[in-house]
Amino acid sequence: ALVNQVVATVISQFNKDLPNGIALCGVFTRDYRTDALNSQVLVTVPQCLEILLLCPHRQEWVKRIKYVIFDEVHCLGGEIGAETWDHILSMIRCPFLALSATISNPEHLTAWLQSVKRYWQLNDEREMRDEAELTQKRTKKKPGKTERRSYNVRLVQYDKRYNDLEKYICSVNDSDFTFEHYHPCASMTIDHV
Repeated sequence: ALVNQVVATVISQFNKDLPNGIALCGVFTRDYRTDALNSQVLVTVPQCLEILLLCPHRQEWVKRIKYVIFDEVHCLGGEIGAETWDHILSMIRCPFLALSATISNPEHLTAWLQSVKRYWQLNDEREMRDEAELTQKRTKKKPGKTERRSYNVRLVQYDKRYNDLEKYICSVNDSDFTFEHYHPCASMTIDHV
């Protein structure tokens, strides 16, 4: 249900002229797949993202990922599926945003994510040194510029909760449906106070 909601939001709020063969929004779940590898925005679930990240035939696609938004990241500490969250948060190489309304120890998660980023930073620095040495041996020239990456992790806590759900009552009057706005306080009684 959340996948469908996110897809509907993306499609309703963004409009873009794209070349043939490129879709604005794709979906990749166990039950449904459309435009998964040729979309600018892919909506998926953690288990399916893990499949894509680990698939040897999809590594060119993985390199094209520019940004990831993880929702419900508190599942990392759960009993079911926690290892999937651990894997994808460890493997993702691009900038990402990890969202949750219920992380009990956000500082601990931030420290862990920073240690993962430090690992990738050391790995990337070693790879760049090795590549520079190899290039210099082959061509006797200095290597060209490389893309700068950020390895910073920042914790942003927001203590307000946004809820855009409106309540309505559907009534039938003379075979005509009407929807009346219903404020939640209207259902309260003196017993609730």
